[in-house]
Amino acid sequence: SVGALSAGALVGVGVGVGAGSLAASYRYPFNQSLGTMLFSGSVAGAATTVLLGQNEVGLFPIGGAAVGAGVVGGGAALLSASLEPDPSRATEFGGWLIVSGLLAGAALGGGAGALLPNDADPFLESTLHLNTPAVAVIPGLGGNTAPATALVLSGSF
Repeated sequence: SVGALSAGALVGVGVGVGAGSLAASYRYPFNQSLGTMLFSGSVAGAATTVLLGQNEVGLFPIGGAAVGAGVVGGGAALLSASLEPDPSRATEFGGWLIVSGLLAGAALGGGAGALLPNDADPFLESTLHLNTPAVAVIPGLGGNTAPATALVLSGSF
């Protein structure tokens, strides 16, 4: 379902950001932190999509979790940066603070979104219509003038 795919994308990004932040807080080199972020996010996103594939998942809980994780997780990242401003002397506390903020924000936002009425949710009422995916070429901007190929997904309510 579209909701399962959206939930998988949200969980993948959240787990990836959390794992990358945690790896960096344990002083992994940048490329290893990036690899940790990409690998863990990909596995978590794919697993979530497969596990929820046959379930109806609404837009409101997913949107609420995304906003909550962004606001609370972003606030935790700012707090971490203010408590430990020198990256060379940072501790694991900052990474765990960010991970905790992401989890708490997603839980609070998702819970608040689940309280909204299901009859207005486009994912549950089948008012969302996806268009056929397309491939597009986007012209390069700025100093990079090489065109980029992109997959375009669109829909309407």
